[in-house]
Amino acid sequence: MTKLFEIVLVFITMVFMVSSGSAQASNFEEEHYKIGNYFINIDHLNDSLTVIDLRVPAGILFSSEISKLVRTGHSNLEIEEGRGNFKVKDEGLAYTCSVAFQKLNYSESQIQFQGLVLGEHPSCEGLVNLSFSENDLSHLAIHLDSQNPLLNYWELKYDSSEFEDFYGFGEQFSHLSLKGQKVPILVREQGVGRGHPLITPFVNASSDGWGGGGPLNTYIAIPQYISSENRGVYLENSSYSEFDLSDNKQVKIRVFDSNLRGGLFSGQNSLELLESYTAWSGRMSNLPDWVHEGAIVGLQGGTDKVRKIVNQLLAEGTPISAVWLQDWVGQRTTSVGQQLWWNWELDEGHYPKWKALVQELRGRGIRVLGYINPFLVNVAGDPLDDPNYSTVKDNYKRNLYLEALEKGYLIRNKEGAPYRNLQTSFGATLVDLSNDEARTWLKNIIKTNLIGSGLSGWMADFAEALPFDAQLFNGDANTYHNQYAQEWAKLNREAIVEAGLEDEILTFHRSGFSKSPKYAGMFWQGDQMVTWDEYDGFKTAIVSLLGGGYSGLSLNHSDIGGYAGFKIWKIGFSREQNLLERWMEANAFTAMFRSHEGNQPANNSQVYSSPVLMKSFARNASVFKALGTYRKSLVAEAASKGWPVVRHPMMHYPEDQTLKNNVKQFMLGDSFMVCPVLEKQKSKWPCYLPEGEWVHLWTDQVLSSQGEYFKVGSPVGQTPVFYPASSKDGGDLKLKLKAEGLIH
Repeated sequence: MTKLFEIVLVFITMVFMVSSGSAQASNFEEEHYKIGNYFINIDHLNDSLTVIDLRVPAGILFSSEISKLVRTGHSNLEIEEGRGNFKVKDEGLAYTCSVAFQKLNYSESQIQFQGLVLGEHPSCEGLVNLSFSENDLSHLAIHLDSQNPLLNYWELKYDSSEFEDFYGFGEQFSHLSLKGQKVPILVREQGVGRGHPLITPFVNASSDGWGGGGPLNTYIAIPQYISSENRGVYLENSSYSEFDLSDNKQVKIRVFDSNLRGGLFSGQNSLELLESYTAWSGRMSNLPDWVHEGAIVGLQGGTDKVRKIVNQLLAEGTPISAVWLQDWVGQRTTSVGQQLWWNWELDEGHYPKWKALVQELRGRGIRVLGYINPFLVNVAGDPLDDPNYSTVKDNYKRNLYLEALEKGYLIRNKEGAPYRNLQTSFGATLVDLSNDEARTWLKNIIKTNLIGSGLSGWMADFAEALPFDAQLFNGDANTYHNQYAQEWAKLNREAIVEAGLEDEILTFHRSGFSKSPKYAGMFWQGDQMVTWDEYDGFKTAIVSLLGGGYSGLSLNHSDIGGYAGFKIWKIGFSREQNLLERWMEANAFTAMFRSHEGNQPANNSQVYSSPVLMKSFARNASVFKALGTYRKSLVAEAASKGWPVVRHPMMHYPEDQTLKNNVKQFMLGDSFMVCPVLEKQKSKWPCYLPEGEWVHLWTDQVLSSQGEYFKVGSPVGQTPVFYPASSKDGGDLKLKLKAEGLIH
């Protein structure tokens, strides 16, 4: 942009004309407007727009230079898919245009700015409308659009400060505050290694460059944040967007869509902000009571193996609420080992006498859970699958893929054929959730095949892989890609509600978008590696648990011990005993306590691998159960207020700057400070305690803290946990654990 053009643009912007309504200021340089609970000040002399929430007068909700507030343009966005992952190949900005606001319309419910689109490109023409209004939730709604149909890119720029931190954006695994980052809002696989200098290059080399992921890859991407200055922003757009926080003094939101829609909100603290935000996004529901009764044990291998391991764990005194049998549909051999047949019906060859097993376990107070995802495979054989591995299932009753194909229920490619997503050595196709008939068909499969088989819940996996060039029954994949994950959660919820079992059945999801919390029964954090590291290991499970709470993911947990590993000829990564023990200890203080055998069970330490591990699992499952009454109160808060069960300590100690961006400890509600041991073979571990008197859960030691770190003894089985001396919940838990012999 030339200097002369900049001068002209500023001049046009400064010469505002009020076309209707009445200005409340007494001079031309400043104008003041009130919209419900919001006060808007326009300072022409200083080229500034400022918005204040009158309920929180100490802070500014929004401010910007008027002349730089909005840019627009045309984008040929190109996003590539490979093995469920996505890369923004080219943002495709053919041209960008400036906007010079020159007209203002005001009423008590809305203020609308009208501007000219300016630029050197001939398509930089037409008018832009920017409006602010108070919505039904008392948020300040913002809406940007144009009469020019070629404009499909918007940039909104506003002020920040070098001290402002940004939390949320869904589930972020590498950063708590995203300050300094350019955050893509793109639901996708998180990858394996996620930037690990040894693992990621190897995974990329073996997956055509797709599998490794990076620090900002996530299954749950939400265009939303809550900031340390007690203000928040969300977008209503489901299309691809970016939040550019790389400049210390400004925020740029880029939306690749025909408009920009969103909301601004503020509060006195982060919990108040969460309550306000989740009133829009939706809140998670109460959990079935049985979830609190003990461990959900992840097992595979058929009826006899499951019965044997359950008996062993019960003999150790392990409280078991459920067994999770993801292989209820049968297993197939693929290039990465054993995977599942994605044809959602019981495999009675793999699980003979299934009905008797389910009844037997229920008689012992143990539920049975299964697995489903929105893909289908052709169990009669796909000629494009690798013939070196399983391609045909010999005992199926229904071929759901062929049924969906015949009915037109599958997503299609540009040629109109089923869109085949390559997985490992086989391909699969997504059900088209934009088609109401397809949704009804799939819900009936859930009600008949899953609920009808006696399942009390299931992992509702995947939903990140809708390609951007897919052809849908209704709508455009560019705007439906992120939304697909949300619709998958909604479909599962609808099936459960239609069956009248919403208080009995649990689903847990790894993918999500803005309003997924309204429908998901529980989230889990996906496929961490069976390592300790901060790239994709145990440490990232803590980071994402903390950050997700700022986006309304109030019920969340990770696979105990992680999931992803690989070991060939004793080279690679597999789950160690110490990692499994420490992960158990941490997860006993989360919303759900569930084990997973991992992608290579034979190489991993398992909760049933040895007497030592079975005793450790029994102990931690008992701690989890003992917390049941307290945890139920937190789940009720999640349902009524949107507060997370597991919280960053800043939510309760906002003035303690030492806690700021601490990603190595968390709180269960407001009563327990948990400092999980995040490194191998440590007998002592640092734990920061805010000012006050704190009681060590495992002993009778009381620490008087001035806001400081303590090096705490942490033998296996006693990860550092403290509660305030005044906490009744802490005292009650200690009494329960002593009564059960877990504290001596």
